[in-house]
Amino acid sequence: MSNKTFNPGDLVRWYEYYADNILRAAGVGTVISLDTDFETYGIATYRVLKQETGEVSLFSDYYLDHYRENPILKTNI
Repeated sequence: MSNKTFNPGDLVRWYEYYADNILRAAGVGTVISLDTDFETYGIATYRVLKQETGEVSLFSDYYLDHYRENPILKTNI
Protein backbone atom coordinates (compact mmCIF):
# COMPACT_ATOMS: atom_id res chain seq x y z
CA MET A 1 0.00 0.00 0.00
CA SER A 2 1.26 3.45 -0.88
CA ASN A 3 1.43 6.23 1.68
CA LYS A 4 0.55 8.94 -0.85
CA THR A 5 -2.75 10.72 -0.33
CA PHE A 6 -4.58 13.09 -2.62
CA ASN A 7 -7.49 15.47 -2.13
CA PRO A 8 -10.13 16.63 -4.61
CA GLY A 9 -8.67 19.50 -6.61
CA ASP A 10 -5.06 18.29 -6.37
CA LEU A 11 -3.05 18.48 -9.59
CA VAL A 12 -1.40 15.11 -10.25
CA ARG A 13 0.71 13.24 -12.77
CA TRP A 14 -0.93 9.98 -13.81
CA TYR A 15 0.63 6.92 -15.42
CA GLU A 16 -0.89 4.01 -17.36
CA TYR A 17 1.07 0.82 -17.96
CA TYR A 18 0.71 -2.26 -20.14
CA ALA A 19 0.35 -5.60 -18.33
CA ASP A 20 4.13 -6.12 -18.51
CA ASN A 21 4.79 -2.78 -16.73
CA ILE A 22 5.88 -0.84 -19.81
CA LEU A 23 4.66 2.76 -19.69
CA ARG A 24 1.72 3.19 -22.07
CA ALA A 25 0.68 6.79 -21.37
CA ALA A 26 1.26 9.60 -18.88
CA GLY A 27 -0.14 13.03 -18.32
CA VAL A 28 -1.48 15.63 -15.92
CA GLY A 29 -4.90 15.71 -14.34
CA THR A 30 -7.04 16.88 -11.45
CA VAL A 31 -8.29 14.61 -8.69
CA ILE A 32 -12.09 14.67 -8.64
CA SER A 33 -12.84 12.21 -5.84
CA LEU A 34 -11.76 9.20 -3.84
CA ASP A 35 -13.54 5.98 -4.79
CA THR A 36 -14.44 4.57 -1.37
CA ASP A 37 -15.46 1.11 -2.64
CA PHE A 38 -11.81 0.07 -2.68
CA GLU A 39 -10.78 1.38 0.75
CA THR A 40 -11.66 -1.90 2.48
CA TYR A 41 -8.83 -3.60 0.61
CA GLY A 42 -6.26 -0.95 1.52
CA ILE A 43 -6.11 0.49 -1.99
CA ALA A 44 -7.03 4.13 -2.46
CA THR A 45 -8.54 4.68 -5.90
CA TYR A 46 -9.06 8.18 -7.27
CA ARG A 47 -11.16 9.56 -10.09
CA VAL A 48 -8.92 11.84 -12.15
CA LEU A 49 -9.93 14.27 -14.89
CA LYS A 50 -7.23 14.05 -17.56
CA GLN A 51 -6.24 17.49 -18.85
CA GLU A 52 -5.22 16.30 -22.29
CA THR A 53 -8.43 14.45 -23.19
CA GLY A 54 -11.08 15.55 -20.70
CA GLU A 55 -11.73 11.90 -19.77
CA VAL A 56 -12.35 10.78 -16.21
CA SER A 57 -10.35 7.66 -15.27
CA LEU A 58 -9.73 5.62 -12.12
CA PHE A 59 -6.19 5.38 -10.78
CA SER A 60 -4.81 3.75 -7.65
CA ASP A 61 -2.44 5.90 -5.62
CA TYR A 62 0.40 3.74 -6.95
CA TYR A 63 -0.09 5.25 -10.44
CA LEU A 64 -0.30 8.89 -9.30
CA ASP A 65 2.27 11.46 -8.19
CA HIS A 66 1.82 14.97 -6.90
CA TYR A 67 2.43 17.50 -9.68
CA ARG A 68 4.89 20.18 -8.72
CA GLU A 69 7.17 22.69 -10.37
CA ASN A 70 10.91 22.17 -10.11
CA PRO A 71 12.13 25.40 -8.42
CA ILE A 72 15.71 25.02 -9.65
CA LEU A 73 15.06 24.36 -13.33
CA LYS A 74 11.79 26.28 -13.48
CA THR A 75 10.22 23.32 -15.24
CA ASN A 76 7.42 20.99 -14.27
CA ILE A 77 8.34 17.58 -12.91
